[in-house]
Amino acid sequence: MIRIRIDAKQKKKIEDKHYKYFDDELSLRLDDKKEDQSLEARQRSFLNFLYDRKQKLIIGNPDELSRIIKDAETMYQDITDDLKLTASAFKPVIKEIFDYDKFSRDVPTEKDKNKWGAYQLVITLGISACPYCNRQYISTYFSKNGRTRAALDHFFDKATYPYLSMSLYNLVPCCNVCNSSFKGQETFSLETHMNPYLSGFEKEYKFSVGLTREKIQNREIYNIDFFYGTSSSNNFEIELKPVAGLENDFIKQADGNIQVFKIDKMYALHKDYVLDIIKNAIVYNETRVEELWREYGGTLFKSKEDVLGMILTNYVLEEDLSKRVLSKLSKDISEELGLLFP
Repeated sequence: MIRIRIDAKQKKKIEDKHYKYFDDELSLRLDDKKEDQSLEARQRSFLNFLYDRKQKLIIGNPDELSRIIKDAETMYQDITDDLKLTASAFKPVIKEIFDYDKFSRDVPTEKDKNKWGAYQLVITLGISACPYCNRQYISTYFSKNGRTRAALDHFFDKATYPYLSMSLYNLVPCCNVCNSSFKGQETFSLETHMNPYLSGFEKEYKFSVGLTREKIQNREIYNIDFFYGTSSSNNFEIELKPVAGLENDFIKQADGNIQVFKIDKMYALHKDYVLDIIKNAIVYNETRVEELWREYGGTLFKSKEDVLGMILTNYVLEEDLSKRVLSKLSKDISEELGLLFP
């Protein structure tokens, strides 16, 4: 999983716009409903609880959202238990206040090109590949004739926690495979799963093919018999392994995501892609990379990383992994094969 990285200036811009949207569109509803005498006293009290925490509720980080959940379930267990029921009579009230459906439809227009909503949020975040799987593009496009955007996964699912349906850091841009096919309404928590706004496992888990090397005429080469179907023990498998020394809590979170999003199973389908990386690792040795850098450095390539990016047709720097699909797989396998030189 790839962490969603937002610089401080962009972060403030996004938070300001998202909170203003809430203030303009939804805050008055919450203000009105908490005084609505047609509601039960406990329900009004719960709405006051949310109102007192509305800033953290809307732009608080995932840790703060988790605290709101725990406080709500401690102080208002009767209400939160009821909200988890499909037939809850109070849930429509919460959904009316935190109107995610409207937010999800709001799209920039000719008159208001910066109109805030789900489309503008994913555009401003500028993430090209799904942070959960790094396998699917999540491009945004809209016109009079059609539109598409990343799905917005509710890390804390909105069926269970409808009062977090508009919380900024509960909205994770991702692909429809991860959001709908795999996660659905699976219950996530910060103890059991990893929120990409907080962390990823770019360094902590590594893809590996376990390719062996053989010494022939005083030269070590990779065993590539399987290219020709002559290997007696084809152990070429794509595996995702934790590095040594990780804390158990981190492993529990990471493994929670790996299992839900079937990361290991889905990446096992990319052998053809890895075979191309292996071929490149054999053809483009360190000497060849140096030659390309000497010949084209400063013109075609700004750095050696650009040379490697050309070879892999992918990004190799950690901060760029969210820009293209399969970038982490490319980086990890290339490092393992010695294609990424220090």
